[in-house]
Amino acid sequence: MNNFVVERRRLCDRTDHRGFTLIELMMVIMIVGILAAIAIPGFLGQQERAWEATARSDLRNAATAAELFANAHEGSYSGMDLATLRTSTYGLQVSPNNALDPVSITGPGTSYSITCRNSAGFSSHTFTLTGDGSRGTIITGPNP
Repeated sequence: MNNFVVERRRLCDRTDHRGFTLIELMMVIMIVGILAAIAIPGFLGQQERAWEATARSDLRNAATAAELFANAHEGSYSGMDLATLRTSTYGLQVSPNNALDPVSITGPGTSYSITCRNSAGFSSHTFTLTGDGSRGTIITGPNP
C-alpha cells in the first residue's frame, strides 16, 4: 500500500503535463475563424470574374477580326457576320460557354455591335462591343 501512495504522489507531481487546455483550443478556433473571415470573401465570385475576363477577351478578339474584315472590304462592315469572322481568314475563336450574339451593323456599314453572353449562367451581365473603325469599346450592362 505504501508503494501505491508513493507512486501516486510521484505521478501527480509531474510537471510535463500533456495535452492542450481549453483556453488554448479556444484561441486556435478563434484564429482560424478570423483567417476564414478574411479569406472567404476573396474567393466568392471568382467564377463570375473569370467569365467576365474571358468575355472581354473574346470581344477584343472579335474587334480585331472585325477590323480585319473592314480592311479587306474597303473600310466597310457591311456583310460582316459571326460565321465570316470565324473563318480562317479572320480567325475569331470564342471561349467555351461564351456566346456571341449576331453582329448588328449600323449606318451604311460604318459601325457594328457584338454582344457576349455566358451560356452557363455565371454572370448577370452581358458585354457589348461597339466599334466604328477607330476602336471598339466594351460596355457592360444587365442581362436582358
